[in-house]
Amino acid sequence: MLKRCIIFLSLAFAFQTQAQDTKCVTDYYLNLSKKIYPDLEKLEKQATEIGLQASQQPLQKTGTIRYIPVVFHVIHKNGLENISQAQIMNQIRILNEDFRRKPGTNGGKSTNSVAADMEFEFRLAQYDPNGNKHDGINRIFSNQTDNANNAVKALSYWNSEKYLNVWVVNTIASISGTSGIVLGYAQFPFQRNSQPTTDGIVVRADQIGMLGTADKSQAGRTLTHEIGHWMGLFHTFQGGCSGSGDGVSDTPPCASASSGCDKTRNSCNNDNPNLRDMIENYMDYSDGNCLELFTQGQKSFAYTQMQQYRSLIYANDVTYAGIDANGNYLTPPATTFIAPIAFDFENGDPLLSKGFTYNNFNNPSFGWRYTKLAGYSSTASLYIPNFSNPGAVFNTRDGFQTPEIDLLNLNSPFIEFYYAWVQKTFTNFDSLIVLVSSDFGMTEERVFAERGPELATANPINTDFIPSQTQWKKVSISVWKMHRKRNVRFRFEFVNRQGNNVFVDQISISDGSTGLHNALKNEINFSLQPNPMNENAFITFDLNEKKNIHITLTDVVGREVKTIEKSMLSAGFNQVELHKGGLKSGIYYLRFEAGQQRFTHKILIN
Repeated sequence: MLKRCIIFLSLAFAFQTQAQDTKCVTDYYLNLSKKIYPDLEKLEKQATEIGLQASQQPLQKTGTIRYIPVVFHVIHKNGLENISQAQIMNQIRILNEDFRRKPGTNGGKSTNSVAADMEFEFRLAQYDPNGNKHDGINRIFSNQTDNANNAVKALSYWNSEKYLNVWVVNTIASISGTSGIVLGYAQFPFQRNSQPTTDGIVVRADQIGMLGTADKSQAGRTLTHEIGHWMGLFHTFQGGCSGSGDGVSDTPPCASASSGCDKTRNSCNNDNPNLRDMIENYMDYSDGNCLELFTQGQKSFAYTQMQQYRSLIYANDVTYAGIDANGNYLTPPATTFIAPIAFDFENGDPLLSKGFTYNNFNNPSFGWRYTKLAGYSSTASLYIPNFSNPGAVFNTRDGFQTPEIDLLNLNSPFIEFYYAWVQKTFTNFDSLIVLVSSDFGMTEERVFAERGPELATANPINTDFIPSQTQWKKVSISVWKMHRKRNVRFRFEFVNRQGNNVFVDQISISDGSTGLHNALKNEINFSLQPNPMNENAFITFDLNEKKNIHITLTDVVGREVKTIEKSMLSAGFNQVELHKGGLKSGIYYLRFEAGQQRFTHKILIN
């Protein structure tokens, strides 16, 4: 059986755990903690008595939502435990579904009459304790990610009076005399005053969310369970069939921890009426997809603990964490980077001069960096020295991101960049991905993704790849959803599948229709008629000399869907016909290139 958590303290007077694989662990941590902090026994008893009284009067829905700022401290060794922001955001979504009993989700499907909306919601902190803009995720390299215990918390900690600290680790130390895998553990509210710098939750990385490296069988509900403890709740099987169980009036007694999802289980027959075990309660050990409710009594119990020991963390004013009274993220000050803008890296490392950030999570020694080995039209770019990486781990991810950019002046925003990459052999399928976000990474949209032969800009080279002038490829991507957004950032991510070096240069964000490229459009008297088009349209333009013309059609995310013209055309008037063919109706972008000049023009196909 997997141990969902180990709790430092059990209830000394009534709540001795009956779960076979955690019985000795509870006593061990109880005795250890109370030897260090003698007042805990008294505080524990007081808190529990208050909770017991409160649970006799279940707390109904109040309409007041309490928002908890959360910070994730990801402790890693550049392995799979260094989980993505997307995986963490997926976990935040699950927490809010569970604690708010949201309809249409696993957290909202219970038909039990005692199922409760806990009226707590969780938000990734948007500012750190010093008031600096932050994404609520700290990443710390440390061997303590393996067999982690409380010592890991000293590596990174935010004031527990204002933030819920979640330490994400690879594995958690087991305790002598117990069996099973420890997935996480929490600290009770009544411990915060004496142990503030260890207050929070330690959880395995594979228990976060349902994306990426997550253990799908737990469905992201290990953290739901642990936050229940952090709010003061005990296991539903606490105390077994005798005594007052978990101290909550509407959770039936349960002899031991559940497993799987046996909805016929009735391990105690001394209750009246004789109810089956509430195996779907988040405070049991059932499979994640089986868990679906907190009760009204648990809500009352937790609320009294939070009010007494943690009320400052959800006070009316949580603007210190970038959250307003309605749970919305505060609008940050506008960025100083205004589009149209270009980054060519000729003036040095953009980490220092242009506000870029390297996210070398899995591959720090061979991750993204500034180089003067090569550039598209110069000698500078960003690159990963992947060929010489002696210990390249398959599917590791490393990235860099631009600063936030103000796109208010752009009617039809595009990002363009040049890159170069080759395979070592035809079996290498490295990937380059570009994502865009207007909310500091809370959500991201993938706008470019190529891998293997489609990504390659030259034939495979089984030597250290340094691109020549002709071995670069230009990418032009519409990011129309970012129209007039004020804080837009672009993140480039390289997925390592043991191929060759990758280079990126000349990143620009400009207007595809009315921005920097209008000069060429006006110069050649460009016209596209009719627009919108039905079955065909005609592109006309004048050339002052013979030129190579390349005209392509892309979809709204920059994928090329049709080559319209690619040839040397004569000086003077030219006309090219665009046929609808099998194209679906929608918005497209016509990309026109004449030598080194280019522009993009929007077209609607009916």
